[in-house]
Amino acid sequence: MIDRKRWGITIGQMLEARIAAGQAATYPRPMPAPGSHASDEAITAAQDRLGFALDAQHAALLREIDGWPELLFGVGDLLPTADLGQGPRWKAANELLDIMYQDGPTDQFPPREEVYPLHAGDLDVIVIWRTGPLTDDGHPVYWLAGDVVDQWPNVFGYCLGTIALNQVLINAAKRGETNRHP
Repeated sequence: MIDRKRWGITIGQMLEARIAAGQAATYPRPMPAPGSHASDEAITAAQDRLGFALDAQHAALLREIDGWPELLFGVGDLLPTADLGQGPRWKAANELLDIMYQDGPTDQFPPREEVYPLHAGDLDVIVIWRTGPLTDDGHPVYWLAGDVVDQWPNVFGYCLGTIALNQVLINAAKRGETNRHP
């Protein structure tokens, strides 16, 4: 399992990369900050709404930051505990997933009934395959946008990926490009 110190360092790097991406792209409003620590009660309430335990790394991340609006430009929000299993963002993410699974190349996707949204946007959903193979006590994470855009071995890998993806966005902004997906 990833210890709290390593989570803290990684979240600090995520914040630095996100701030740099916002500056490079001349972000038009104040940069959204990550949410405060989720309590054990908030995590338990989310699990009760979902009807299953959260991925261990996902729960560990939520204990450090309870969601993060606009973590990646144009790709939506890391969902906080209050949105897991309820609310408009949860509903929209699941409706989008249903459409992707009806229309997309589902042979590349994990089984629909075995995923839940971690990160939700208007055209993208990043999901955790909650029954997939474990790596460091975490399950695989997939970025879906009609196809598999990217995937990571677990939530910690996703966090490291956001650092790299923000760097790609910084480089694109410096070149004057505005691609939605890195």
